[in-house]
Amino acid sequence: MQNTPIYEALAQAFAAEGVDTHFTLMGDGNMHWVAAMQQLDGMNANSEIYRQCSGRHYSGAHWSLTP
Repeated sequence: MQNTPIYEALAQAFAAEGVDTHFTLMGDGNMHWVAAMQQLDGMNANSEIYRQCSGRHYSGAHWSLTP
């Protein structure tokens, strides 16, 4: 039996299913999986920021720029 961490096994399983792009909001619960996904060849990783932490959310700019 292999001692592959679950987050690496999950990343490999996603890649095996044909996933080549992922968007993530990284936190304590998924940071190891996100890193494993980013290390896969051909994987396009897109990290998102939490909107409430950005200045545009508090300033109301998001709402003024949204149609």
